[in-house]
Amino acid sequence: IRNASSGQYLDVWGANDSDGTNIATHEFNNANGNKKNEIFYIYRANISNSYLMRSMISSSRVVNAYSDYPSKGTNVTLYHLLNDSTQSWFFEKKDNKYIIRLAYDTDLALSEVSGDVKVKNYTGSSSQLWELVPVQRTVTFNRNYGDNETFTETFYYGVSNQRFGMQNGEDDMIFVSCIDLSL
Repeated sequence: IRNASSGQYLDVWGANDSDGTNIATHEFNNANGNKKNEIFYIYRANISNSYLMRSMISSSRVVNAYSDYPSKGTNVTLYHLLNDSTQSWFFEKKDNKYIIRLAYDTDLALSEVSGDVKVKNYTGSSSQLWELVPVQRTVTFNRNYGDNETFTETFYYGVSNQRFGMQNGEDDMIFVSCIDLSL
């Protein structure tokens, strides 16, 4: 997920999988083929038409406006899943880019501020526009859905704008920096 103004990608600072880890932007460098801290996927949240963003570095933490009452300038971090409006985001398409608005207050948009990521009042600035950019890499992992039922899924990092923005009744999980080619 690349910022339209700087060309930098969302990044979990220091690849640290813990509550409160800062979300910043960084140049994407996949030289070692393992930049999970810069790969995110999105799935439906409990709030109608909103989504959660989870870094590939964590199985239990999502992108979060770090406050019980986020306001202009609130920092964006990784935090354990609460399923509330401080972690739910609306994606609004604008000129082949996205405004990513916080469900808690849709006047607040994900914004890059000198390499840091905060929620700010939406102004239309290019620092508040995000591109969904393909990443060339394949990963296979297992999921356990209880009752000892485990299966393997293979995903190809990439973007499917056609699959993004599903309507009610469609599949619950979609991928922004990952796409399941079987969908």
